[in-house]
Amino acid sequence: MRVSNFIAIPAVGRLVVLKGKELAPENILIEAAAILLLSLSALVIIWAIGKQAT
Repeated sequence: MRVSNFIAIPAVGRLVVLKGKELAPENILIEAAAILLLSLSALVIIWAIGKQAT
């Protein structure tokens, strides 16, 4: 789960860059929200691992 999150963030970002010109602004916002959600979940995972280690 942890690795897949870190792989998904640049993958979605790459999708936005490659297809950004063709997408409607609403779809770009949805993809930006997906990156934000993945980033937040990565932070939660890092926080939980740090909490578990102590």
